[in-house]
Amino acid sequence: MPVLQDLLSNIRVDQWVVAYVVITLPVALSLLARLRLHAQIASVSVRATAQLLFIALVLLPVFRSTLLVQEAVILVMMGIGSMIARERGRDLPGAFVVSAFSLVAGVLPVLAVALVTRALALIPNIVIPITGMLIGNATQTVGLLYYKTGSDFDAHREMIEAMMLDGADFNTAMDHPRQETLRNAMVPRIDSLKTLGIVHIPGTMAGMMIAGAHPLEAAGYQLLIFFAIVATAALSASVASRAIYRRLFVANYPHLAP
Repeated sequence: MPVLQDLLSNIRVDQWVVAYVVITLPVALSLLARLRLHAQIASVSVRATAQLLFIALVLLPVFRSTLLVQEAVILVMMGIGSMIARERGRDLPGAFVVSAFSLVAGVLPVLAVALVTRALALIPNIVIPITGMLIGNATQTVGLLYYKTGSDFDAHREMIEAMMLDGADFNTAMDHPRQETLRNAMVPRIDSLKTLGIVHIPGTMAGMMIAGAHPLEAAGYQLLIFFAIVATAALSASVASRAIYRRLFVANYPHLAP
């Protein structure tokens, strides 16, 4: 198989071996400190390896395929991202549908701006990986939002009911808990910008410089990606927050449904 031969010819065994040597450190720490995380670390490490090998095998023919196939791959990535986000919101009504809609609403506008302005070239080996970054980070943000939604709704339930009894509309009554949930979900993405370049050199910039690119060119490319990630996460989380709070409100107060 040409694809498999191409993959095997580009594998550096020493990198894979060293990677597994490094991951044994947190496993050993878990065992010594009795954290009971070693089994989980080991399983997710094997899972990560399998996923990377799988995506490498898939991407090689995808990069050489038609535009329709490439668009289908992006849709599958969004579907998987929606399912992962839903795992954090199993008790929330319609979490999968909200996740899918919010990912589309967050990723497509940001990606369209980057492509229309030609900040990103419309080339499969550029568009697909960067779209994956946007989907992945938006998925994490929406998942974190789901994780906080139930507890924030319950914590503000009395205030919501009191405001509704006083004649407040749905948006006014839900504004405070929704803002608090959205703010907490966005904190990791915002914090990632604080350390950008100073504490660590991000992966894209480091990879470009290793490949011989000028540091300023690499910095500009990395800035575009990081800002796109934050913008996508903000749009997706905002859409998901409004939709999931509305569904949660209707599920708890069907007679007051907006």
